Amino acid sequence: MAKDYFQLANLLKVHLAQEKSCMALARAINASNGLGEKARALVDRRKLKQIIDVEEDLVLSLRELRAIDRYLQQFNQGLAKQPLFLQPESVVEKLVKTDSMTFLLGAKPEATDFRVSFSHWDVMAMAAVQHEAYQHSSSIHFAVLDVLLHDNFAAARKAGQRGPWIGHFDGHGPALVCLGSTRALHATEVMLARMFGVQPFDPGECERMPFHFVWPKDLDHVFPSSFHLSLPTEGARTRALEVRPPGGKSEILADTFTRHADGETYGILVAQRRRNDKLWICLAGVTGLGTLAAARALNNMVVSFAPDQGARNSPVFWRPVRAKVFVHPNNPPGRVYELGPLELLWDEPCRWPA
Repeated sequence: MAKDYFQLANLLKVHLAQEKSCMALARAINASNGLGEKARALVDRRKLKQIIDVEEDLVLSLRELRAIDRYLQQFNQGLAKQPLFLQPESVVEKLVKTDSMTFLLGAKPEATDFRVSFSHWDVMAMAAVQHEAYQHSSSIHFAVLDVLLHDNFAAARKAGQRGPWIGHFDGHGPALVCLGSTRALHATEVMLARMFGVQPFDPGECERMPFHFVWPKDLDHVFPSSFHLSLPTEGARTRALEVRPPGGKSEILADTFTRHADGETYGILVAQRRRNDKLWICLAGVTGLGTLAAARALNNMVVSFAPDQGARNSPVFWRPVRAKVFVHPNNPPGRVYELGPLELLWDEPCRWPA
């Protein structure tokens, strides 16, 4: 059982943060049960730590549960209103419960016409998410926002502050799904920065982040970012994800396919429930194929967002995906590659903060 599914631990973690220590939380539980500071703890600090750490051998008595229940009732969180365990759901199932979602896609203005173009792979990714959503509900509503891709950094940063789409990140409204990396979609830079609590377009924030995109420096639209990493000269042609799982070593997940040879690509799935109960999802690949892989893997990413407590954002959940890429045997125009089998890496999503 993943620790996030034990709701009693989730509730007490919030109150531990307010009380600052398990000893102080034990005193607060005593006080809510009419006992003074010098009385023996109804639930001692060691037991509280076991609950919060979700120790597998945890034993709780009815006396302890009743004491915790009286404490939580003060905050309208009594155990009569809260399940002990949360039901794990895929991110798609959580999206469907929002009733509506808005996709943000990068759009490139055409130089010779009053039109914009979308990436074939981003559109395929949007279709993949819609298809999975319709398997759970036929009444969900979709909208699409085009986010113009700028050719210079000053314009990109300005769009991240005052673009016509920026208001969709504030207040209540549909779930938001960003499709594409920070190189392909300025809205992804803004969404990830807000999720992780850093400034967008700021390379100084990179060291703190648990994953980064890696591209050759000479590619178009590789602007300063809080989520880009530059490799030494010998790796300058690498397109990759750099990932840092909690407690683990940094790992470079490099794309290996070429226009003439099969290989692999990588993407990242990132999800957060915001304090206004709005759901934010980012599906981003090292290439467009990686974005499509992330979209197709979304229904297999299971997370547990604890019910909103104290108007807080949930932790950020993220997980990389790997997919096979096959070169199309006939190389038809616009369809050189085919995406093959994919797998989510690691046993479960990572949390940030860990």
